[in-house]
Amino acid sequence: MVVAYATAEREAFAAIFSNPDKFTGSEPFLFLFAVVIVFAFGQGKFSLDHFWLKKKSGPAA
Repeated sequence: MVVAYATAEREAFAAIFSNPDKFTGSEPFLFLFAVVIVFAFGQGKFSLDHFWLKKKSGPAA
């Protein structure tokens, strides 16, 4: 999504630090934000919460 954002809205992507409102106001930002949310909180071995909430597997008592 970062590459798609950079190619679709190059001017807004380049203004990430100089003009953050232009970066966040661009249409591809919502898609990029959605991908980051799914990556962070989605299920699976590659999500961030998998690493944060990793439980030891063992026999139940």
